[in-house]
Order: sequence, then C-alpha cells, then structure tokens
Amino acid sequence: MTEVKIKFYNLDILFFTNKIGTQDYLKEDFQDYYIKCDGHQAIILQNQNQILCKFYLDRLIYKHIEEKDSHQLQLFTGTDENKTLVLEIRSQSSRVIKDLKQQVKMRQRFIRYKGPLSYTPAVMPRTSLLSTESPIQNYRGFFNSNILNLTNILASCLVPLFQLRYHNVHPVVGTVMLGWSLVVFMKILSYTHVSKNIYYTAKRIRFLQKDKKNLDEFISKKEASIENLQLIQKFAGQPSSLLKFKDFIYFTCAPTLCFQLLYPRTPRIRKGWLLKRIVEFIMLLSLIGFIWLQQLEPELNSAYKYYQSQEISIFVLFHTMSKIAIPSTYIWICFFICYFHVFLNILSELTTYGDRQFYLAWWNCKDLEEYWRLWNLPVHNWLLRHIYNPLLKRGFNKIQSSFIVFFISAFFHEWIISGGFGVVEFHAFFGMLAQAPVIFIMKKINQYFNLEQSELGNVMFWISFCFIGQPLGLFIYYSIYQQLEVK
Repeated sequence: MTEVKIKFYNLDILFFTNKIGTQDYLKEDFQDYYIKCDGHQAIILQNQNQILCKFYLDRLIYKHIEEKDSHQLQLFTGTDENKTLVLEIRSQSSRVIKDLKQQVKMRQRFIRYKGPLSYTPAVMPRTSLLSTESPIQNYRGFFNSNILNLTNILASCLVPLFQLRYHNVHPVVGTVMLGWSLVVFMKILSYTHVSKNIYYTAKRIRFLQKDKKNLDEFISKKEASIENLQLIQKFAGQPSSLLKFKDFIYFTCAPTLCFQLLYPRTPRIRKGWLLKRIVEFIMLLSLIGFIWLQQLEPELNSAYKYYQSQEISIFVLFHTMSKIAIPSTYIWICFFICYFHVFLNILSELTTYGDRQFYLAWWNCKDLEEYWRLWNLPVHNWLLRHIYNPLLKRGFNKIQSSFIVFFISAFFHEWIISGGFGVVEFHAFFGMLAQAPVIFIMKKINQYFNLEQSELGNVMFWISFCFIGQPLGLFIYYSIYQQLEVK
C-alpha cells in the first residue's frame, strides 16, 4: 500500500464502494489517497482501512511523465489512436510510479496471448481429427486442491512406470502402456488448468455483474470466447454446475487432450462407416506386422550381428541405414495412417465426436518446425494451450518458450521409450532436443537465402526423415532390445 496523489477524469471503469456522490470526485484536483495492486486490479483507498474504489488494469494504456520534483502516471482506456484519460497518479517516489507501470505492463502482456477459455471447438468433417479447446470445470479451494491435483497427475505417470519395472513386459507393450498413461496425464493437467481459469473468470463476472458492467469491455476474446463467456456468465453464481460427472467421463473417452466445455458432436453413429474403418485398422496392423517380419527385422538383425563382430565405419553405417530406410518409412507411414486417420476416427465415431482434424499436410512441410506443428495436432494444441501460451503470458519470449516446449517434449519421448525398454539411454531425449537449435539455424539460413517458399526445404526434410532419423532410431533401440534379451 502506497500513498499517492490522484486526480480523476473518467469514472466509467471505476467500481466505487459507495456510489453516492461519485461525480464529485471529477471536480476535485489532486487529492491524497492510498493505492495497492492485487493481481489484475488496483485498489484506491481513502485511508489505510477504507476502500474508495477498484479498477482493472487489463485494458489500460499508460503514459509516464517525469518532472523535477515528481513523477506522474496517466492511465487511459481505448487505443493509442483513440484513448480516454481515466485518472492521473502523482508521486515524488519514482519507485512507486515504476511499480504501478510494471503492473499495467504485466497485464498488457498477460491478455495479449490466448488463455484456455478463449478457444472454441471446430466443427470438422468426419474424416480425420483436431483437438481444439474451450473449457469449464469445478474448482474448489486453492492449496489443498493443488496438492491433490499434483498427486493425481504424478500418480498417472509414475504408477505405470513402477508396474513395468517389476513385471517382465515386452518393450513394445511397455511403450504403449506408458503412452496411454501420458495421455491420461495430459488430460488431467488440461482439466485442472481449465478449471482454475473457470473459477477466476466466474469470480470476475460476478464482480462485474454486481456493478452492471458490460463484460465485453473487461474480458477480451483472448481470455474467453463468446460461447464460453456466455455459458460461464449463466452459471457464474455456481460454476460447479457447469460440469457433471458424465461430462468428465466423456472427456476421458473423447479423442482430444484439451478439456472443453462445448464439443462438436455428430448426430449418430454410422455403423457401416464404422465397420469399414475397423476393417482398415485390422488390415493396416497386419501390413505393419508383415513389413516388420519380412523386411525390417531381418535387416536389423543382420546389421546388429555385423556390428557385434566388426568395427563401425561411416560407409557401412550409411549402407545399413539405406537398407533400413525404405521399410522403416513404410512402417512409420502405415502406423501414422493406422493411428491418426483410422483408430482416432473409430474412437470419434463411437463417442460422436465431431472434430476429426488430427493432422494437417505435414508431408508438404518446408522444415522440422512446420512438421512438428502439423503431424500431431492433438499434442500440438495441448502444448500450445497449456505450456507455450502460459509461458508467453509470464514474460518469456517466443524463442525461450519454444525451447521449453521442446525440452518437455524431449523429456516425455525419453520417458516413454526408456520406461518401455527399462533402460535410460537418453538417445530419444537428445535426439529430440537437438532439433530446437537446428530449427532455429535453418530458419535463419532460409531467411538469409530467401528460401522460405522453396521446395528445397521439403526435399531436405524427407531425406533426413527417411535416411537418418527413422532408421537410426530404429537401429539404436533394436540394439538395446537385443542386449536386454541376452541379459
């Protein structure tokens, strides 16, 4: 709490404790008040115990004026081209004005990027899939709820890991089990994040409704979409009513990682269409098994035996990777179609989930960054919504936020593979993490040589994808598997 001098110019965004005679404050010159900031709002007090009014810092513009014996901070609403002066704060202490200015800047940065309530579901044709976002949930308490949520989230990851540790499970089965446990982890984290935003948004709505303020003027579309805002407004008095247990069960079954209040739904389950997808799923699994047994495993086995008895040379390594490249690429593409296009569509049809855009045209990507944004949209949207945007809101720049996202992604790649195999080698971790600086360097090279629209990037992607990344990763972990079998 700080003592300052304040002059009022406009009262529209101010919430007075006592509304009688508020217009008189416009006639006064600078008067002594106390001011303190509490999150996204500032509180003006007549004395240290009596609150005069409150106002939100979210959409304010400031102007800092320095004079010889004092500092002034003017706060405006509107835009830089069309702004209205609300009040002027004067203090002899530069630190006081600097702190207030910093609070306004922090809120400006916070609302610049999307929050979890700003997303609206996409209604897509029933062919593939996309995990979009929206929100809602019951959030009660703070400290105790956070501990319970953290315990629940950690248990969803650690319990399967310990089960695999003490049971002899095939690495493929173990990797699949840990992959599904990671899906549960991501769903719970999304549920918790959105619930917290629902709680605070409902609290703000109640405060604004009490003073009969227009919500659009205080809550931007980047904080909450129109549909979500209307729904939360309807249940602002009791936000726990927004979510029923059956809605949570549906979220756990739906092919999306991002919790939403409103999901696009299809009117019915098409039994004939569903039967065709099931047949496709079985055929693709059979094709993957055939390619593995007839083409890939013999090549991997012969390469492994050769490396057991010979020294490794660049030429032999290149020869081996070339022989593995084609069947490994076929298996990867078959797996991609089997899971993202067929299995997730089967799950969507069974749950009448209407948004089927799980991927975009990653095969046309110009670089690795575009590939990671397009090939797995459910995970990409989850990282964007619950990791990347929150980091931007907290002051990290885009490069720092992208690196943290890559670090988290690399950690979970290593966690799934190492947990499934029962050994920690860090091959997946460093292989994934190394792509972050490569992406940054390649982007600078493309900008320097004006290659952003060139097809050269797509050619380089497919060469690295088919002849380096997939075969090398397969051979490394096949060797680890063979060593485990010997033990």
